[in-house]
Amino acid sequence: MSEAHNGLLRRAGLRALAAVLLAALAGGAGAEVREAAPDAAFIVVTTPVAAAPARVWSSLLAVSKWWGDPYTFSGQAGKLELTASAGGCLCERWDGSSAAHARVLTVIPERLLRLEGALGPLQEFPLRGVLDVWLKYAEDGSSTLDFEYRIGGASGSSLDVIATDIDAQLRDQAARLARYVETGSAELPAEPEKEGTEPTPAQSASRTAILEAWKKSAEEAATRGGNKAASPPPRPRED
Repeated sequence: MSEAHNGLLRRAGLRALAAVLLAALAGGAGAEVREAAPDAAFIVVTTPVAAAPARVWSSLLAVSKWWGDPYTFSGQAGKLELTASAGGCLCERWDGSSAAHARVLTVIPERLLRLEGALGPLQEFPLRGVLDVWLKYAEDGSSTLDFEYRIGGASGSSLDVIATDIDAQLRDQAARLARYVETGSAELPAEPEKEGTEPTPAQSASRTAILEAWKKSAEEAATRGGNKAASPPPRPRED
């Protein structure tokens, strides 16, 4: 495994993030790694959105409202700003620092936003990426978002290895945008507390008994002058 490959995974933290993202993603987004070679990758994420194209487009341009905090340098998506015209910048500014995530190549309102950049921590490597965000119209008045990301580099870039991780991040971003359009918040809704999670009186009594027995054991060990922590006593039977 090359040092460049190790650096990519270590600095980007892609694999650790992907495990979390895959568990958290809501349904609705389809994804496909169309190409995965050591020097090139092509990833497509298709996401239906229950809103008219005009609303989806305006939300897309409001990147600070839906972009995920983990995909920023400051840890705060609110520090992002997008100048939506050719030559503009998807930039982040915080505490006197700044970072250019991507350069705007093409803007066709309610149709296409094209950005050039090796997004996030990938930018320190000799990679070139182009992200197309296509907005398509459905007959029922809803919309479909296509995120198409092409990224390429030297033959030792190991893009075939990390393509699935980049795919996971793109899926998360697309899902966040769809939630923001549909609900006004990009965050996943909090899970309701499950009924029956409170301990029963018998369980509470058993736990109290365990703690009291442990405390008594520790006090006896201290009295004997023992220096080692007492082992926990056997768990009392729960009738």
